[in-house]
Amino acid sequence: MVKFLFNLNINQNFVKQLMAIIAALGPTNTGKTHYALERLVAHKSGMIGLPLRLLTREVYDKLIKEVGPSRVAMITGEERIIPPNPQYWACTVESMPTDKPVDFLAVDEIQLMDDPERGHIFTDRLLNARGMSETLFMGSSISSKIIKKLVGDVRFQNRPRFSQLKYTGYKKISHLPKRSAIVAFSVQSVYAIAEIIKRQKGGVAIVMGSLSPQTRNAQVRMYQNGEVDYIVATDAIGMGLNLDLNHVAFAETQKFDGVNYRNLLPHELAQIAGRAGRYKKDGTFGVTGEANEIEEDVILRIEEHRFIPMASAKWRNKKLDFSSLNNLISSLKSLPSKIELGASRHADDLKALIRLSQDNEIKEIANNQVKIKTLWETSQIPDFRNISEGEHTKIISLIFKKICEEEQLSDDWLREQIKPIEKYYGDINSLSNRLAYIRTWTFISQKSKWIKNPDYWQKKTRLIEDKLSDALHETLTDRFVDKGTNRLRFKYKDKKEVLSGINSAGEITVEGKYFGKFEGLKFISEKIGSESYMKYVMSSLSKTIGEEVTKKSLKIISSDFKNLSLESDLFIYLNDEKIASLKPGNTPLKPEVSILYDEPLDKKIKLSLENSIKEWLTSYIELTLKEIFSLTESKNMQPRAKGIAYRLTEELGLIKRDKIEEEIKLLDKKSRQELRRIGVRIGKFSIFFPATVKPKATELLVSLWMNFSGKKYNASDIKKIKESLPRPGITSCEINNNISHQIYKVLGYLPFGKLVIRADIIERLDKLIYDEIEKDKKEHSFAITDEMIALLGCSRENIRFIVKYLGFKEQKKKGKNSHSQEEGETEIRYVKKYNRKPYNQKKLQKNKRDKIKNNNSNIFSENKELISLKERL
Repeated sequence: MVKFLFNLNINQNFVKQLMAIIAALGPTNTGKTHYALERLVAHKSGMIGLPLRLLTREVYDKLIKEVGPSRVAMITGEERIIPPNPQYWACTVESMPTDKPVDFLAVDEIQLMDDPERGHIFTDRLLNARGMSETLFMGSSISSKIIKKLVGDVRFQNRPRFSQLKYTGYKKISHLPKRSAIVAFSVQSVYAIAEIIKRQKGGVAIVMGSLSPQTRNAQVRMYQNGEVDYIVATDAIGMGLNLDLNHVAFAETQKFDGVNYRNLLPHELAQIAGRAGRYKKDGTFGVTGEANEIEEDVILRIEEHRFIPMASAKWRNKKLDFSSLNNLISSLKSLPSKIELGASRHADDLKALIRLSQDNEIKEIANNQVKIKTLWETSQIPDFRNISEGEHTKIISLIFKKICEEEQLSDDWLREQIKPIEKYYGDINSLSNRLAYIRTWTFISQKSKWIKNPDYWQKKTRLIEDKLSDALHETLTDRFVDKGTNRLRFKYKDKKEVLSGINSAGEITVEGKYFGKFEGLKFISEKIGSESYMKYVMSSLSKTIGEEVTKKSLKIISSDFKNLSLESDLFIYLNDEKIASLKPGNTPLKPEVSILYDEPLDKKIKLSLENSIKEWLTSYIELTLKEIFSLTESKNMQPRAKGIAYRLTEELGLIKRDKIEEEIKLLDKKSRQELRRIGVRIGKFSIFFPATVKPKATELLVSLWMNFSGKKYNASDIKKIKESLPRPGITSCEINNNISHQIYKVLGYLPFGKLVIRADIIERLDKLIYDEIEKDKKEHSFAITDEMIALLGCSRENIRFIVKYLGFKEQKKKGKNSHSQEEGETEIRYVKKYNRKPYNQKKLQKNKRDKIKNNNSNIFSENKELISLKERL
């Protein structure tokens, strides 16, 4: 009846009275599709148009469970399941047989009228597709105004969301909560994110529009069953997929729309974000990866579901002129007459037709209406592979010519085309490409008038697609799901024991596989799976590891510590395994220790272990540096001498003279003798303890100072520094700017300009210089001798530098010296820049005694004044 009324185009008011037109509009996750299916089965017959093949299959599966397979038909571009006399039809919007009268008709995602390429099909359904009793359009509320303008007598049904949708901002991929979907808009981005999540979380499901329904459903099932906690998807997730999602994270907010890369519009973001939350359970959305934060205004629009209404719907002329190719193209390019309608962008089918019309051979073949219609039908073969427009046009051209030459595609020719696709192995790209290609032939197999044996080829292509879908699902799962993690997760859920063992060498196996070994008190695991897998395994091994750490700790406590050693990397080793590290203590010579261990260790055992290792370390330091410790152990030492001994101990055996000059001046003869007796040298440039320059002592002192300095050195830093230090026996060298002056000082070296010189050597050099000066009674000058050069072990240029640095200036005169070969050669001698008389040791000592006497009398007079003041008070 409806068909009759539409064909006659009679009294439209009469038709409207027969039919109820309803628009159920609102956000995603408001049960619109569920409502449509309830209304559909409430009628004797019905049809629903859906935006995706994937969704069509999902609805078809629901319907056959509800009413049985004999009563439901499904039509998509690539698949037709039509039992005899079906009552209900599930179709893609493009494939809806609108000429079939049904009581109820529904179209989902009607806001896609605004889509630049597909929008004209949705607009056509809005304008022309009707059920005899009821018509239902579902979608976003942005389409309400345009629906009212184009259809007029519509009853709007607002579908509010029962749960809240809230923005939570940026989160790193590694910090996303479980039951999250991560959205990206290219295959490369989807796979890259999936790799990250596999490493960190154990696995992920993939959802893309290019997947076959079978592959998509297998991936979704894996997520819904809890085998993985994350989905990485394209915007295909926004179209009707009902998933148990808590959070949607946008890794990208730009997409390529076929012409340009552009930002997603607020309502497009909302369509995807709205998949988070179910019924009365709140959901969240945010950004991750390299995506920028969403603007505040857009966030509010999404949360409150307030969007700018659609201004127009896309339209393309349906009344086509097949009288000639040019007339056909012109009719397809016709402009709409209504202001609410906008011309659709040239879709792929029109682009293909235009390109084919420029081929002279095609023009010759397409010389009548029948062949022009066939050319238009072949132009509508979808480019599932997304290859270049030229390559896809070649395929269409080949099929069109074959049909025109032979009326139908032969079985042998089809077999030849399909044979290379029948390979069910390879990587994801190979399988995806084959799956996309077989979809082209599946689409062609649905055109029964093109093929001699359509039933056979429909089954054949469907079988190949199913096998490729299974292979792709397995390959996706192998690549993006850590099966070991999932096996362990299910063991934890079922509270089953994970099989593990440890041998005498400290090696641990898990489920029969080597997992790692102990090094000291720490367990070092092998990287044999994702971060998530490793986390699960380590959790299962916590008891085993804890018991082993306790056992090894007690063994160390009860040992004689002969196998302990402090190495240059500041770690304490048991044999060849690290068990503790140094920490700064109150002084460089009294470091603390930090135990390196895994798993909780009993506090008493840990404290006992620390004390034991610290006792060993203290003994080791005191033994190696016994000369330094002996400085403060002498009994009955004069107070001033003891004070200097303590200072020297704190400074690790060397103090520059100018830093302790006042204390040195106060030393009496006895104090000096006591210091000399315990090995302390008081020189012109420093006060030092020669015993600390022994190789073993200096190596330990450097380690102790580096630990105490507060700077955190890694193993590489320590190695680099120690390799750059002067070797034992080197008396002077040029300063390495990467090494602290303090480290040189610990080694017993003092800085002199660009050089460092060992403290005892600079004193000996000074003595040699003044011995030479004593010989020259007249000029008080000296020349550099071979003995001086040998003492410093440096070049003549460097020793000249040192002499000048010490306050001497060059004086050139003719004569012969030990370095001149001939009489009359210029001799370089050195004199003090400022006149100074040579040492007079006796006078110097008398001056010091007088100064001490004056100081004592001053102290006495000060005390008398204080006593006098106290008496007056």
